[in-house]
Amino acid sequence: FSLYMKLLEETITSIREGKTPKLDDISNQSCEIKLNIAALIPDSYLNDPHNRLLLYKRISNASSDQELSELKIEMINRFGLLTPEINQLFSVTTIKLRAIQLGIKKLSSSARSLNASFSNSIPFDAVKLIELVQKEPTRYQFKGSQQISVHINAESPEERVSAAEDFLSTLEAL
Repeated sequence: FSLYMKLLEETITSIREGKTPKLDDISNQSCEIKLNIAALIPDSYLNDPHNRLLLYKRISNASSDQELSELKIEMINRFGLLTPEINQLFSVTTIKLRAIQLGIKKLSSSARSLNASFSNSIPFDAVKLIELVQKEPTRYQFKGSQQISVHINAESPEERVSAAEDFLSTLEAL
């Protein structure tokens, strides 16, 4: 329902602005992030399941860093300081927003690698990405036509978040 409402709002906005709605671009609306870290709101922080679900929905539906910052402040004011797991949830959501802007469909991580799958349209120069892979072949490798793997050393959740942020920054600079 949330996706439907978002698409409906975007379509109405496009029509009002005199633009043609991009109905075939639904796949670029989301991105799957799997960093294999605890990114959640613990029961010990908020024991009411209904309120937890509402917060999860609000966090996942946030469309900007500003919205996420406002949600953080609200949660701190209502429930107290954020736990490391909640901070990781916000970090993953921020990464998701950035990844969507870069045309990434899926971003996953283990302790040794970070893998990204791209959609058909990317907002950066693909030639520059190829040059990056050629320049640093021990760090970057293509895995098929729309996938790249980055060799990392990230045992802790903080290191995985940092590796993902660094990779996205690299893509943003292309």
